[in-house]
Amino acid sequence: MKERIKKFRAKDALEELRKKSLRENIGSILNLKGDPTHIAMSFVIGFFFGLIIPMGLQTVVAIPVALALECNLFVSWLATLITNPITVVPIYLFAIRIGSLFTSNTGGIEKITSLLQNPSLGDISVFSKYALTDLIIGIFILAIVASLLSFLFVRYSIIYYRKIKRLENNA
Repeated sequence: MKERIKKFRAKDALEELRKKSLRENIGSILNLKGDPTHIAMSFVIGFFFGLIIPMGLQTVVAIPVALALECNLFVSWLATLITNPITVVPIYLFAIRIGSLFTSNTGGIEKITSLLQNPSLGDISVFSKYALTDLIIGIFILAIVASLLSFLFVRYSIIYYRKIKRLENNA
């Protein structure tokens, strides 16, 4: 287990990601050796914890879980990056919308807008009472559904990519 931790260094992996284009990075995941189900499960672990755990702590949770389940650490770590400073606001706003469908709370987005435009202690308490509940419920629903869909997408993408590569090599 210590060898797997030594092999995986987030700083080195991040440098490798920066050197390659998005297409090359996706290709490196599709070219990973191993069972497509195993690789997809590695992705789902990082993706799920990337959504439900606040930014900055996702890796702290996802990597030990990936280690315990003997998943690919690089793929799990990479998938935690789903929430980053660019994506976190749209994801959380979408989660609040989803959560409001399952609660009787209405106007969660409007409450956030009001809080951002005119911050007050009263607005913060309203936010914590309504929008935060919607966010928590919505993020769990979003994480479960999106993780299941991403598992299918990643698994079948790897299978399809390998099939295409096999056909190209045989031609």
